[in-house]
Amino acid sequence: MNYFAVYEIRCLPTLSGFCLNDNDCYSDSFRCTDNQCQCKSNYTGVSVDKCVETHLVSSCTDVSECSDSWHSACSLEGKCICALNNIATKTSTCLPILNGYCWKDDQCMVMYSVCNNFRCQCKPNFIAVANNLCMPVN
Repeated sequence: MNYFAVYEIRCLPTLSGFCLNDNDCYSDSFRCTDNQCQCKSNYTGVSVDKCVETHLVSSCTDVSECSDSWHSACSLEGKCICALNNIATKTSTCLPILNGYCWKDDQCMVMYSVCNNFRCQCKPNFIAVANNLCMPVN
């Protein structure tokens, strides 16, 4: 899934998601190029939902130089980014969304999700409708 729910009523494409124009993309720091949401010029994707001005992103040569090797990665461009299925928080750390690695429930950023077998998943009686949203099963 390359989509994030917005206010539980609409899903918008995240980085690499399909788009027709810039307004289709989840973030203002994205642009639609070749029908894919991508970071604007001079921005680096730090997670599926966020691009940050490149000069503000920490440099690295190995993941050990980034904040947390479970949730971070060192990109091919030598920048600390969030690992797959993780999102950047306001404190510049990365925490898991659905299917992201975890070892305790409070790491999972999605409401109504829990850490089960080291992955964030929707709680019982909830279903994933986007990478960042679990809804009750009716």
